[in-house]
Amino acid sequence: MDGGRALVLGGGGVAGIAWETGMLVGLAEAGVDLGSADRVIGTSAGSVAGALLRSGASAAAWQAAISEDEPVESSALGASPDTDRFMQAAAEALASPAASPEEARSRLGALARRVSADGQAERVAVFAGLIGGTEWPEGDLRVTAVDAEDGAFRVFDRGSGVPLAAAVAASCAVPVVYPTVEIDGRRWMDGGMRSATNADLARGAERVVVLACGPEIPGNPLGPGLEDAVAELRRDAEVVVVLPDAASAAAFGTNSLAQASRRPAALAGRAQAASVAERVRAVWG
Repeated sequence: MDGGRALVLGGGGVAGIAWETGMLVGLAEAGVDLGSADRVIGTSAGSVAGALLRSGASAAAWQAAISEDEPVESSALGASPDTDRFMQAAAEALASPAASPEEARSRLGALARRVSADGQAERVAVFAGLIGGTEWPEGDLRVTAVDAEDGAFRVFDRGSGVPLAAAVAASCAVPVVYPTVEIDGRRWMDGGMRSATNADLARGAERVVVLACGPEIPGNPLGPGLEDAVAELRRDAEVVVVLPDAASAAAFGTNSLAQASRRPAALAGRAQAASVAERVRAVWG
């Protein structure tokens, strides 16, 4: 679909889900309704935030995130997964130049496939609980994932014939940290293994808002970086990129996959929304 407004929600772990949800709630309170997007593109954490937004559950999810009660833990998610394992795997996969982004991603996928997929059903069930079910909500929602075998990039949507919870679980399957998710006979891993935002998927929109949980390193060998994607989008669209401010970055902590980051990131996202609302409104209209 060309024209209209697109919202891009990037990856960022447990903290990213909470921060983006807080940001969406805070912007709505300021009169900027990003839920009116014609197209929502979610990668990893952004796929969860996008599903919540499309189903009208962002406010409830934010309230749950800031609750004083301890979050429900699951062996499928873990209280504090070891992000160092992913960093080591990425360094190993990218130690030598790859002929193409697909080849680079397939190297990472080969390491991801070493992790047993036995926990897939539980993990999909956890995401079904997080987003409120397996049915796709109304509106254009696109969820990204990467084939862990050949490195191919795929965008799941309502027409893909895939349960939403499975697509979201695949998009959030950080290599070597979580198991890959089998869909259509293929094993899938985190959509952020192409780009943390996959902002280029907003091509064709006239107005674009990107909520990115951090900057992307230029020259990403896995796929298009945010800076290049935004430069391309700005040829035909008004674009605003929102990154965590200092307080939000501190709330993410040193491990964005840790459940302990959930409450502070949710609070920081809502607080930061007030300072960016006018900038976002100027683009969103």
